[in-house]
Amino acid sequence: MDPRQRNSDKHMKNQQSGNAMIYILIALALLGALTMVLARGANEGGSDLSADQAELMTTRMTAAAGVAKNAVDQMMMSGTAVSALNFVTPNVASYDTAPHYNKIFHPDGGGLSLDSDNIQLFTGTDTAPTPGWYLGRFNNIQWTPTTANDVVLAAHDISQAVCANTNKKITGSTAIPILLGTGDPATYFVNNSFGGPPNANLTTAICAACEGHPALCVSNTGATQFTYYSIISGQ
Repeated sequence: MDPRQRNSDKHMKNQQSGNAMIYILIALALLGALTMVLARGANEGGSDLSADQAELMTTRMTAAAGVAKNAVDQMMMSGTAVSALNFVTPNVASYDTAPHYNKIFHPDGGGLSLDSDNIQLFTGTDTAPTPGWYLGRFNNIQWTPTTANDVVLAAHDISQAVCANTNKKITGSTAIPILLGTGDPATYFVNNSFGGPPNANLTTAICAACEGHPALCVSNTGATQFTYYSIISGQ
């Protein structure tokens, strides 16, 4: 081979290697910056989230809702009826009892996994139920097509900053509707099998501002507890 060609090839390989290293360093820098943002938010607490942190948490939360909807839609397309969906979680004994095809959280079913340990998102102090993700079919939301029970996902007891930022994206306003009735979001968005209050249907009398919204963030009567809901399958 011509020595000039060898030198050219060597120079090209060195250049490619250098470019790859630059990309790696940039990726590491971005990851480091993101880690610092998350760590700072964890130290500061959810009530003090910056606008950037609230935006990040909002994006992650709504993306998780999209993943949940996709998992349920895929199961329904595979022939699982809404009424047959099983919401048993991995910490329950029956989780490992066949059949699994209709279990939303089982790898042989919907394969859904939701992160409930996000200390920046779930900043509340509720104990019944505890802050976290909840998915189930246990009540009806008035503005869905029928009176049958709907499949609802809830991020319960989240940061107020994330709640307000989420609503701004949905409605254009940071206003957070206050629930009437029992005033407890768990009544309408968390299956009472998780230790919460008895369930009730969500009506416009309870939340007039919620009407027509397949997803929104609401608060309890005292505006001290915030829950994001997403109608995964409206019946």
